[in-house]
Amino acid sequence: MVTDDIAKQVIDLVTRRSGVYMFRRKKYDTYTEESNIHFDVKLDQDDVEELMDEYFSKFKV
Repeated sequence: MVTDDIAKQVIDLVTRRSGVYMFRRKKYDTYTEESNIHFDVKLDQDDVEELMDEYFSKFKV
């Protein structure tokens, strides 16, 4: 379904922006559609701005 594909693309985008810990491990292995950017992903202001710029460009909004 198209909405599932879009949701996957958004999750992939957020996952790439979530950063890494030592040894290049992701902060979180997986996110879901119910994940909260503020509480689960915990991006700082600069990272959120870059994420939103990429989101707007990728999804043409």
